Amino acid sequence: MKLEGKKIIVTGGANGVGRAITEEYLKQGAKVYFVDVNEERGEKQLETLRKRGFREAHFEMLDISDRESTFEVFAEATRQMGGLDVLANLADIYRPDPGATTLESEIDFNLDVNVKGTVFTNQAAYSLMKIEGGGSIINFGSLSALNPHPGSAAYSLSKGAVHSWSRTVAHEWGEDNVRVNCILPEMATEMYETWVAGMTEKEREVHRLTVTDNIPLGHTYGDPERDLAPVMTFFASDDAHFITGQLIPVDGGLASTR
Repeated sequence: MKLEGKKIIVTGGANGVGRAITEEYLKQGAKVYFVDVNEERGEKQLETLRKRGFREAHFEMLDISDRESTFEVFAEATRQMGGLDVLANLADIYRPDPGATTLESEIDFNLDVNVKGTVFTNQAAYSLMKIEGGGSIINFGSLSALNPHPGSAAYSLSKGAVHSWSRTVAHEWGEDNVRVNCILPEMATEMYETWVAGMTEKEREVHRLTVTDNIPLGHTYGDPERDLAPVMTFFASDDAHFITGQLIPVDGGLASTR
């Protein structure tokens, strides 16, 4: 098991990709404290994991846009696990919004969760990791911040900020042996399905053809368990000890063809 003894916090761990990554980390021998804003879903996920024999799984409801609560929950998680080695910050939100009609409330919503949530979770993790002698922070970016993504203005804006933040603090925190990297996944998730559902029939057909033409590996979006979980395990492991400040697309080659 590649993560035997690692103590990991996963944000957004009760849904979609976060659920898959939480389970993979447990399979790899880690203690995992996952948080999510949806308490009901999180409790159900914890119950399922415990029934499957994952006794090192723990859950707490958390809104990562609340700085004080984030620091409190992270401190308690670290106390319960006996340390903190890894933060997998996967919690984010997405709602379609064309730039010409993006409302201030939509910008605020994206900034609160995707940007402030990244800042607060990273700060809390760093404050705990530097005491332990280092660790790994894995944020979620997006190809929407590398390439044009029409219809997703506020989301693209927020993920651009996540990229810049991750690369900056990677340099600031390297002296404390805390590495910070950003994974840019293109996975078939509930968030992705929501985005596609918001398209017109014509837009969906264009999107289907674009995906088929521009993703050389498989001509489709990835599967979180098969395609993303091994990458997340690598960046949580000591094998990635000399990698920091990187934006890593996990997209079947999409970033190189868009």
